[in-house]
Amino acid sequence: MCDNMSVSNKQAKLEILERIEADTISTTESLSILESYANDEDSYIRSVAAKILIDFADMEQGERLLRILINDSDYLVRTEAADSLSCSNSMEVVDLLKKHAKTDKTGMVRGYAIVSLGDIAQRLGIQKDISEFLTPLIHKETVIFTQINLAEALYRLNNDEKHLKKLLAYLDTRIYQNRCAVINSLSPLIGEHNKALIVGAVVLRKKVESVYAVLSAIDEFLLLHG
Repeated sequence: MCDNMSVSNKQAKLEILERIEADTISTTESLSILESYANDEDSYIRSVAAKILIDFADMEQGERLLRILINDSDYLVRTEAADSLSCSNSMEVVDLLKKHAKTDKTGMVRGYAIVSLGDIAQRLGIQKDISEFLTPLIHKETVIFTQINLAEALYRLNNDEKHLKKLLAYLDTRIYQNRCAVINSLSPLIGEHNKALIVGAVVLRKKVESVYAVLSAIDEFLLLHG
């Protein structure tokens, strides 16, 4: 009985979160609900709240909740919070993301913190500062997923082709999810100046790729840019 009640309660909360995401609840009420769910005992509820808070990250209350969630004990909650904070315009958030990009114990959290730093840097015009912060991490980072995010962010920040070539080299990495991550990172980077290099590398990968998820991502990319 208790387990059934718990499942029912969780489902009810998820349905409310879906309504918030669909923008069928007022902003004031949504933030009140998210405030509660950010402290929920269920880490999955907290992670979904953190994901949805991307739509409120430019508001004081939304940013405050994300600053709490990025320090959550659960790495998936921290990951979603790091991603959602990409929409912030706060230097306080920049400092917080720097901390997680450098010291978080989970590579996925570090990776999303790095990508968010790149987004904020371009928006606030602090590319040089963030590029100088991220560059030394190249020699310290051991997780491939996070290395991919570093290469992507650094290329966006300083347009140095060596970072693009490093990113494209990860198309041959062993774990297919990382190959997907590379493909999915390329569309925002492509332009007339680098299209031949990027498309050429993707076409070469397609010739040897055997995993459906990666092939699907490649086909979608080439449909847009090939």
